[in-house]
Order: sequence, then structure tokens, then C-alpha cells
Amino acid sequence: MNSLFFQDLELIKKDDKQYEAYQSMDNSVIIAGPGSGKTRVLTLTAVTLAKSHIHKPCGLACISYSRESVRELKKRLRSYGYTASNKDFIGTVHSFSLLHVIQPFAHLYPEYNVIYPIKILPNDIENKLYNSTLKDLSIEDSYKLSLADINKHRSLSLQGRSLVNMDSSELITKAAKIYEAKISETEYIDFTNIINLSAKIINEQEYVRETLRSQFPWLLVDEYQDLGKALHEMVLELVFYAGIKLYAVGDTNQSIYGFNGGYPDFLLELTK
Repeated sequence: MNSLFFQDLELIKKDDKQYEAYQSMDNSVIIAGPGSGKTRVLTLTAVTLAKSHIHKPCGLACISYSRESVRELKKRLRSYGYTASNKDFIGTVHSFSLLHVIQPFAHLYPEYNVIYPIKILPNDIENKLYNSTLKDLSIEDSYKLSLADINKHRSLSLQGRSLVNMDSSELITKAAKIYEAKISETEYIDFTNIINLSAKIINEQEYVRETLRSQFPWLLVDEYQDLGKALHEMVLELVFYAGIKLYAVGDTNQSIYGFNGGYPDFLLELTK
């Protein structure tokens, strides 16, 4: 902790709500608009937790959706004099899913059919599978069914503890099943499958949940409204069924990743 940390701490003390949010040591969901200081409060809290509440061999887990927002988190943490240890994770939900769930655990459960070494689906093969899906459905014009529509449905159709449901057309539902089956016939995994499979493993495997709790007693999430159903399912499972403490910030009016399955509905459900 350096002078900027204490300077910003004094700054948020002038706002009762910000300081209340910073002081919370319980499961917390902070909802506020753009420019309201959400990320400042989150990073001040992250440093305080890492220095005073998270003890080795445990680490700090801080997740966001985009690489840009992760860069901002890391930049703020460095500006407060915090250097991440090799026990910490500060990154995207895709990285967390791959590095802390799929890579270390999927091989223990053959039913998930994960092929090692894990390979990410290349763009050219992705396009071939998409075009093959259109052909199977006798669709000649891609504008009638985009790959984004298919992946969005795949993201939102994940089954778990969430009661939020999103409607989808019969055509998109059918296309998603065909496309998913085609991916499963390859040696690759795509970004949608990374987080969907991770959520499924966490939901179904107590050993994985317990191990994650022993690694990361706190889970901090920035821009929660952008993270989609799979991360929402992971949070519900880890926080309410594995005992990891949650500190999440978001804005229900600011979701920019609806095309990818990110909706404020999940943030609203979390507050309940």
C-alpha cells in the first residue's frame, strides 16, 4: 500500500455509500452507474483483502470479461503498490476457466471428453463448421443466421441454478445443437465451450469446488453485467454452495455484451 492508496481511501470516505461498500466484509454486490467509482472501490477492496484477509497459500481472484477491463484492474492495483503473487489470479473469465478449472481438473472426469493438450478452435475451422451448419439447415444466406446468434444461444442455454431464462427461436436452437456436435467431433474447444464446460464442472464436481475455495477464499468480479450466464452459474455455485466470498460490482444499465450472452438480468438475480 502506498500514498495513492491512502489518498484514494480518503477520497471514498467522503462518500458514505462508497465507504460502506469498501468496508463490507460480507458477500457484496455493488450496483452503480458509469463514473461512480466502482472500479476504484473494487481495487481498494482487493488490496485490503490481499494484505489483511487472504493468507498464503491462498490467493486473490479478480475477474472481468474483457482484456481491456483486466488491464485497467492490473494498472490500478500496481498504482496502489500491489504486486500480484503467483497464487493470485487477475484476468478474464475465459482465462480463469481454462487455467483454474479445465486444465487442472477436466482430465479427472472422462465424461467431459476433453482432449489434451487443449487447443482453441482456429478461425478457419470455425468458419467451416459454421458454413457446414448452414448447409445442413439448407440456409443459403448467412445473414439469416449468424454465428454470433448461435454462440449467444449456446451461452444462454447452459443449465444450472439460475432461474433467468432467455427465449430463442426454434431455428437457432437447432443450429446451436448441430454446431456444438460438429465442434465435439474435432480436437478443439472454442471460447463458448471453455466457460460453459467450466461452469458445468464446477456445478457437478464437489472436489473442484472445494479445491477452488482452498485456493481463492474471495472472488472479486468487475463489470458483472457483461459476464453472461456461465460465469453467473459459477458464482452461484462457488458462493452459495462452496462458501467462497463474493465482491461484485456492476451497472444494470450498462451491459455492452448482449450479443455474447451478457445481460443485466443475471446481476439483478444475484442481488436477490
